[in-house]
Amino acid sequence: DGLRALMHRFWEQPLGILDFGYASFPFHRAVFDAIARRDAKAARDMTMILLETIRADLLRGAAERETGSNG
Repeated sequence: DGLRALMHRFWEQPLGILDFGYASFPFHRAVFDAIARRDAKAARDMTMILLETIRADLLRGAAERETGSNG
C-alpha cells in the first residue's frame, strides 16, 4: 500500500509540476495515426517529438526543484 500511495502522489503532480506531460498530448494521437497508416517514419518522428516534450518537462521540474520555485 505504501508504494501504491507513493505512485498515486507522484502521478497527481509529477515533480511538483501541475501541467507535467500536457504538451505531449497532441503527439499521442499523431503517433497513433501514423501507426494506423503503417507509416513507420512518421510514427518514429512523432514519438521523438513526444519524448522531447517529456524531456523538457523533466528538465523544468529538476530546475524548479533546485531553485525551489513551483510551476
